[in-house]
Parts: sequence; C-alpha cells; structure tokens
Amino acid sequence: MQSTLPTPPPPQAAPFPTPLSPQAALAARRVLCFLRGPAYSRSIRSLSSRIKRYGVLERWEPSADFKVMTKKSQRKWLIRDIRRFVTTAIYMITRNVNRSGTAIAEEENAPAFNVRILLASLLIVNRPNSCFEAIGELERRVQASSSPIYDSLCALVDCAQGQTLNSMNWTEHRDFLRRLKTYLQDFQAWKVPDEHKLSERIKHALLALYRAESHLTEESQGYESMKQEFRAQKAKLRAKMVQIAGTQGLANVDELLRKERIYPEDDEEAGASEEAGASDPSAASSLPPSTNASGLSSLPGRMTNEQLAHELLLDPNFKLDTEGAGYIDNAVLSNVRESFKIAFWNSLVDDLRISPPCYTRVIRVLGEVRDGLIDLAPRFRAYLREKIDTNHITQLVEMGSIDWPSCIAILDGVISSAIEIQEPKRKEETVSEWAERKAKMQSCEPEEQPEAFCANLEYTLARVNAMRVDAANARLRNIAHVIQNHGVEYEQSHMSKKIRQNPEYLRRTPEWILQSITKLSKENGMIIPSLLRGDGATFQTVHAAAILGLVTADVPITDENCPELLLLDVARLKRLQRSFRFDLFGCGCLRMASQKILSKDRGTSAMGLIRHLVTALNAFDASEMDTEGAKKVFKDSFKSELSDEEKGIITATFYPYSEVALGQLLEVPAPTTAALFPFVEEHWYNVAVKVSESRPAYLNTWSLNERITRNAKALRKIIDVNRKVHTALYNRIIAEQAARV
Repeated sequence: MQSTLPTPPPPQAAPFPTPLSPQAALAARRVLCFLRGPAYSRSIRSLSSRIKRYGVLERWEPSADFKVMTKKSQRKWLIRDIRRFVTTAIYMITRNVNRSGTAIAEEENAPAFNVRILLASLLIVNRPNSCFEAIGELERRVQASSSPIYDSLCALVDCAQGQTLNSMNWTEHRDFLRRLKTYLQDFQAWKVPDEHKLSERIKHALLALYRAESHLTEESQGYESMKQEFRAQKAKLRAKMVQIAGTQGLANVDELLRKERIYPEDDEEAGASEEAGASDPSAASSLPPSTNASGLSSLPGRMTNEQLAHELLLDPNFKLDTEGAGYIDNAVLSNVRESFKIAFWNSLVDDLRISPPCYTRVIRVLGEVRDGLIDLAPRFRAYLREKIDTNHITQLVEMGSIDWPSCIAILDGVISSAIEIQEPKRKEETVSEWAERKAKMQSCEPEEQPEAFCANLEYTLARVNAMRVDAANARLRNIAHVIQNHGVEYEQSHMSKKIRQNPEYLRRTPEWILQSITKLSKENGMIIPSLLRGDGATFQTVHAAAILGLVTADVPITDENCPELLLLDVARLKRLQRSFRFDLFGCGCLRMASQKILSKDRGTSAMGLIRHLVTALNAFDASEMDTEGAKKVFKDSFKSELSDEEKGIITATFYPYSEVALGQLLEVPAPTTAALFPFVEEHWYNVAVKVSESRPAYLNTWSLNERITRNAKALRKIIDVNRKVHTALYNRIIAEQAARV
C-alpha cells in the first residue's frame, strides 16, 4: 500500500545577507553593545576592535596633515580605550610571566605613566620634525625608542583581534614591558628640560602680552580687535603654563607682573584654573607645544602697494620708517611692538642659558639675516649661503662644538658680509660700532655671554633691516614721479575692484555725506538747490566739510567707523583729530592764563610770559598723544622752560608757586572749551574748506594761527587728494543724498 503523505520540499540554501549601510551598521553595533552590556565593551576583544577600526595606529600617508592627525589621536574615547587596553595588557603579561616561574626584571617594570605619552610615540614615528623644535641628542633617543614601542603596541592590538582575555598568549609580548620602560625613561629625560624651556618662553610671551595691553588704555581708541586677540592669547598661555609648570609657575608670572604694576584680572586667574582642572597635567608633554604668542597679528604689517602709492601721492618725498611698516610715529603701536620685541630677545637669552643651550631660534634669526642680505644683493647668493651656512652651524651645535670664540666668529662673519654690500654711509657706521661691540664681547664673563650674544645678534638684524629700508626708500624715489602722474588711476582701479567684488562695499560713506549735507543746509538754505543744479563748488564744499566733521567730532576715528573712501587716511585723520582737540585746549589755556595773569599784572614781564605760552603752544606737537596725555606732556615741558622771573609772575597770581599753581594757570574749564569750539572750528573751516587764511574773528585763535593753520593745511591736502581720486564716486553719492534731503 502506497503512502499518501506529501513529499517534503528539498531544503533551500539560506539567502546571502544583504550588506548593511554604514549608518545601519553603526546602529547595529550600538544596539549590540547595549545588549551585551559594559563588560563586553571593556573586554580586550572590544577594545582592540575599536582601536583597530578607528585606524589611529596605521602609518600615515605622506600627505597627511600633522594637526589633523594630532587632533585625531587626542579624542577622549580613544585615550580612554587605549588606557584600558594597555593597563590590561601590562597586567596580563606580568601575570603570565610570573605564573611561568620567571620573575619580571627591573628593566621591565614600567612606572605609572600617562597614556598620552604612549600615544605621542605615534606622532614621533610619523612626523619627528613636527614634534621636535630641533633634533638633538635627547630627541634622537626619544625617536629611537618610540619606534619599537609603537610596533609592540600595534602587534598587541592586532593579536587581540577576536581573542578572549585568557585565550591569548601574553608571554610572547613580554618585550612590550622593556620597550615601554625604555621609551618612558627617554621621554622623561627629554621632557624635563623641554618643559623648562617652554615655560620660560610662555612666561616671556605672557609678560609681553600684558605689557602690550597696558599701552592700549581707555584713551587709545580703535584697538578693540587687538585687545580681544591679546585676551584670547593670554587665556591660552595661562592655561598652558598651568599644565606645564603648575599653579606655582603661573603665580610666579603674576608676581613679576605685579612688580611692574600690572595686575591680572580675577576672571583671567579663574579661567586658567578651570582650564587646568579640565586638562591632564601631562597633556602638554605628549608633544613639544609651540608658543606663537607674538601677538603681532593685529598690528599693521608691511605697507601694501596701494598704501605706498597713496603716501607718494600725498608726499613725493615720503620715506618708510626704520621698521619699514609706516607706523613708527604711532606711539601706541610702537610701544606694543617694542613690548613683543623685548620679550623675544629676553626669551632668546633664556634659551642660551639652559643646559644644554637651545640654538634653534638663534639659527633661525641668522637665516633671516642671510636671506635679507641675499634680497639686497642677489648676485652674491652663493657666496652668502657659504659664508652664513646655517646647516653647518646646526651640525656644530649637534656635535657640541660651539663655544664663545666660535659664537663671536659667527657674528663677525655675518657683519663682515653685511659691510661688503653696504652703502658708504652705513658702512662707516657699522665698522666703527662693530669694532667696539666685538671688543666688549671678547672680554665678557661666562654669565654675561648669552645676553651679550643676543644683544649683538639683535644689532646685526637691525643693521640688515636698516639696509633693506634704505633700499626700499631708494626704489620709492625712483617711482615717485610715476605715482605723481598715474597714482590717481592706480587708486581708482583698486577701489573699482573692491566695489566689483562687493557691490555694498560703500556702506558708511553715503550716511556720512548725508550728515554733512544736513548740517550745511541748516546753516545755509541755498546748499540743496545748488547741489540739485550740480554746482561743482558746492559739491567740493560738502565733501571738504564732511571730512572736517570727522576731525572735529567727539567720536574717535577708527577703521570701523571711518568712511570707506578715507580708509587709507585713517592714521592721518586720527592725528589731525588729536591736533584739533589740542588746538581747542590751547585756545582755552591761553584765554584763561591771560585773564588770570593780566588781572594781576599788565607789565612787560607778564606780557612776556603770555608770549612764551603762545610760542610753546604753537610749537607743541600733540598729534601722537591722546588729549589728556598731550596736556600733561605740554605742562611738564612748559614748566621746564619757565624762568625764575616767570615763576615769580605765577607766584603773584597763585601764591606760592608750585606745580599745582601751574596746573591751575593752564586749567581750562569745560564751559570755556564749549564756548571756544565754534571759533576754533571756524578757523579750521576757513583754511581747510574755504582755502582762506583771513584773520579769524576771535583773538585767541589768531594767537595760535600758526599751529591751527599748519594743522588745517595738512587736512586740506588730504581733502584735495581724496577728492581728486574719488571725484566720480563723491559726485554720485552727494547727488543721491541731496535728493534725499
């Protein structure tokens, strides 16, 4: 009898699983990790898989960016996982070796360490030149021991793939312990002097930042971006100092600042402490951090071609200053720059005082000197590269063959090379000055040698920079006549390019012109009809009065509020604004002093004192100082010029004579300043706008006619050139704003 049961279908192969997308795979791993629990996520298999999958232990490609890879190796989860993995590996290797009946040798007993130091071996192996400022004996030892420990760590991670804690043969990785201890010892030997060097550099950088910021007083307007940069750099450097030298190191810096009457703010100290608490104390040791706290990025740099053309258009005899930056006459910026300059050279002295001395930045400066000489005399390129061979000097440093006579010989060779290509005038100066300096260097005591060497290296760099400025000024003389003929078209092309790139570039200029038209129309109702008729003289008056309004305004002129068509003249307008304010003070000072003195004595001597005051006021230059600073300097200067007879006249007015009495004599009340403002403004208006030097209505402004006319003529020159360059733009803007009014 046959069975009636159905025949079962043949078995089918299971379908091949569809690959998951990266997002789905990540989600699956996270779900799996959650289901398995924390025990699995901390297992040797899981740790090694995550580390391997992240790829941080792979050899870098030649094109890999050092900063990107460094940031990749400093992820918090990666540091946590490697710490757990290495701690487990050390324990398991030690346990298995002990169970095999073999004791752990002393050279295998590694001390407690920060895992970031171990991760640093990855960076050192792949980019040693980016990790170390210079490769000396200590650096070579670290580099030599970092490769074996890196290889051992990679081998451990590879072997742990798919293994359980007890299934892995830990004994065969015993070399990891010995290599780890060797690496840690070499790293520590390099780290201690390097941290000392770095903490000294950070100290000088902080001192420079605080000193520079002290020059940016409340009266120094227009430097907000620089102040913000200084504050950001201070916060970073204070945190870095705490990481490297601890809170005591930062306290020592603050103590030095207090001795100079510079007091860190409370929030700065709190911020540094919080930052230090959030970071591992040895985090800075994983790499030799760089301290690029020059703080100069907010300073104007070398002048652009457009600026040079504008300067030559205003003054065919224009010359670059000794810094080649065109702002040496700005007291604030000069003081800021000097603060960083002093800090750099002091830091260089400390580099040479540590043991062993660090010549890296010294060699860098020598290279800058050599390159400067090559720029001046390209035909001597091969000779100068041979005479100032920085590679050879580096080799001498590495061999420890640098002594004091060789240091003198290096500088002597550089100076002699400079003398060979100097102009006769500079050559005579350098020969005589260097002979004296060289004699002093040869008689230096050992403790004085670092400072003496850096002082003469600074002198050498200054001589080369002076030569470069001389060469630049000579080129300016050659092109001055070309700029006079074509400078207007050159500036116009630059402005047209800016407007093409940004059609809304002229944002502040229209409103500024509108304010000028509105003010003039209130004084003269015929201004608007004249503008609408297209009267050229009225257009010029509006433009000139608008620029004068910037100078006479209470609001300080800055790059942020200056009209775009006047940005090349910001520095001049600032100086003229300070001059106008001192003109106002001078007129008030003369008025009050005349009233006080002549009310007591109208004799010849009293009139002589008044004339002396007039002469002093006319001769004083207040363009580089804020108003209060200019008043103080003027009072001190005038006090030093007073004769005994003049002091007697002041005594008769204010008994007895004293600095307080002189201050009362030169004091100007606010109502007097307000009352004199229209007269001083009118005097400036007559000279700068009307181009008239007729006698002003007010006697005190006439007494200071010399200084007021001098300052107003300087403004007139700016007005003429600005109008000449931007005539078409101003005509269009003035016509548009007149229609609005």
